[in-house]
Amino acid sequence: MPVLNAIRAENPDVILYLDLDPARAGQFSLTAYNLGMTDVVISWYSFTNDESVLVTYADAALPLPAEGDYVAMIFRRFEDMPGWTTFLAAYQAAAFPNEPDDPGVFGAYAYDAVQIIIAAMERADSTDPLAIRDQIAATTDYEGVVGTYQGFDSNGDVIPQWAWLEQYRNGQWVILSPSKVSLPIVLKSD
Repeated sequence: MPVLNAIRAENPDVILYLDLDPARAGQFSLTAYNLGMTDVVISWYSFTNDESVLVTYADAALPLPAEGDYVAMIFRRFEDMPGWTTFLAAYQAAAFPNEPDDPGVFGAYAYDAVQIIIAAMERADSTDPLAIRDQIAATTDYEGVVGTYQGFDSNGDVIPQWAWLEQYRNGQWVILSPSKVSLPIVLKSD
């Protein structure tokens, strides 16, 4: 409440809430609504690809306060990863004794990252970090578990980011931008 009161005094157009807990994020939206911040776009960065957090968020915010809220979902959905089924089966067949049966959302990305690095080392034919870095930067159209990595931008960030944006409209979550939102996301109210 004190933080939202301070933010309200600044007359914001948008508030981006960062928290791992969807219930707290929804409660944040409800509190902003109860403080009269009904014309402020409320958004939450989910830090997950698990769409069940959307239900938790909406339940905590209650339907009316959640109306118009945005949630940025990150990481690609497992069902959209072309190599997920094969990767998951191979991971489970390896039966790592001290690890869970599911590699989780980071597993596919970590696997792809290692494969990109190994391929760059082979192309560089060197262990020199600068040569390897240059080969990683030159990577294009790499077919990984997650999908096709088009390349890397000038900051070294992978293209595409595989995030997506949802908005709560008329009691349901609606995908506004399917699976390939460029980050950072710029929110605009309708």
